Amino acid sequence: MKQCLIITAYKSVEMLRCLLKSTHDHFYCYVHVDKEKWPSFEVLKKEFCDVVFLHDYAVKWGGQEHLEVVLKMLNMSLGKEYSYVHIISGEDYPTKPVEEIIAKFDKDEKIYCDYDLISSKKHYAYRRYCFYWPYTKFSMNYKKPWVRYLNLFCVGIQKCFPILQRNHIGEFQKIYWGFIWGTYPKYAVEYVLNYLKCHHEFWKDLSTCKIPEELCFQTILMNSNYREKVVNDNLRYWNFEGGDNSGPVYLNINDIMSDKCNRAIFCRKVKYDSDVRRILEQRQNSIAGK
Repeated sequence: MKQCLIITAYKSVEMLRCLLKSTHDHFYCYVHVDKEKWPSFEVLKKEFCDVVFLHDYAVKWGGQEHLEVVLKMLNMSLGKEYSYVHIISGEDYPTKPVEEIIAKFDKDEKIYCDYDLISSKKHYAYRRYCFYWPYTKFSMNYKKPWVRYLNLFCVGIQKCFPILQRNHIGEFQKIYWGFIWGTYPKYAVEYVLNYLKCHHEFWKDLSTCKIPEELCFQTILMNSNYREKVVNDNLRYWNFEGGDNSGPVYLNINDIMSDKCNRAIFCRKVKYDSDVRRILEQRQNSIAGK
């Protein structure tokens, strides 16, 4: 059975073109391009007629727009018959032949996403949900100094008055953190979407969390009857060493030759004009006989 790709992109037209060339014949592909960058990417719509492109949101770092985009594409995908969906970025690339990726999940039913229980106030993600962050609710750009200072001021007030803090998201007091990038069977996608549709209080709380996309899927699934099916491995490879704490760095050849990368099915971030991209592309072409 076919599988599905949910892709969010905003940076490199060339890299997204490479990604789609290697995958669109094998996957149902849904791509959201940042609204402000769409004019540069629009040419891809003519090149890949079977790919669904959206450009509805101007995604801001740490806000709720990225999560909304992913949820919208997942809702759109439900009309297709597929076994698994992979959520990736426009600078991801398969680490192995796409045929091998599809075959890997042929008779699988597990959910692949990393997770970590936020078990105490010492956990670095605790402050993301215990405080109300106005910038997410009002679609403000947290990277602007005045927005950051305003939000830190609001957090400071909440620190002074603990009664203003929260210890739950919706009905859940066990909160799980993890990256949005993961591989989910269709039944898990349907469960998450149905939960969000029926539990508005969860979304209301989530919309004022910092980086809410990293609290959504894991918290819902790990508090469900499907928790035994969740594997604490998102099958992705990236490297945060040397970065600015807002995302991974571009990969080098040592990264993609590592055992950890070879165990993954997608890696991130890959620069178009790099030996890393050329090696990964050669792997696809040589094995596929292209």
